[in-house]
Amino acid sequence: MKIQLLVIGFTALCLCSCGRSSTPDKQSNADTKQASAESESAAKDEKAGTFWELPDKSELRVVTAPWPPKKSSATLKAEVPANDDGGKFTGTIAYRVTTTVQSSAAWQPMPKVREGNDKSVYFESPLPLIKGAVYIQFRVHGAGESAYNKRYFDLADWKIEVK
Repeated sequence: MKIQLLVIGFTALCLCSCGRSSTPDKQSNADTKQASAESESAAKDEKAGTFWELPDKSELRVVTAPWPPKKSSATLKAEVPANDDGGKFTGTIAYRVTTTVQSSAAWQPMPKVREGNDKSVYFESPLPLIKGAVYIQFRVHGAGESAYNKRYFDLADWKIEVK
């Protein structure tokens, strides 16, 4: 009798734990599929834009819309999220489009279009594009308009192919 109870108890325990282990596997597969989809989405986003770390430990993130870029007029979008200390970006951004890394083309200011509740600052500007390889370059200035011709740094390595 004890052996029968032991066998029944062991069988029940195995069935219960097998049933429990199959649920996490299904969940794990769903998590894997979701993580895969998220990484594919992130990969597409990376191809659509780029980013640089700024001296204040925030990032300048830029994209063109639509993506992939085509010969015509597009929109250049930039975002500067809050820095590591939670500070909001208070500087200015200018851009230019050129066919070479070294350029003397004039910088065009990027107007600020809004600020997010999370202290992110958003910029947008129309972007005329020509067919072929082009560089979209940025000049980021310190705080305020008074810094426009003083403290700045240039970001000139973003190359895109316009079809």
